Amino acid sequence: MSTNYAVAPGEYLQEWMDDHRKTREYVADRMVIEPGRVDRIINGSERLTSYLRQQLHALTGIPERIWERQEAQYRADLERIAA
Repeated sequence: MSTNYAVAPGEYLQEWMDDHRKTREYVADRMVIEPGRVDRIINGSERLTSYLRQQLHALTGIPERIWERQEAQYRADLERIAA
């Protein structure tokens, strides 16, 4: 059964931020990116590049391969829904 929605990997980042009471500014500072990119990661409009996956791993402890898999699934779901 397929769903009619897609979950951006950034939603997991938002959950992590909420659980750890971290702001987008904190995340941006630790990932060495501007706060606006954190927002784009969360809403799914920014693809998770290798650099971003490395930074997310360093920040959250979640392995890069998990971020990569979530990104691939999200993009596949978007394509499926659009078709």
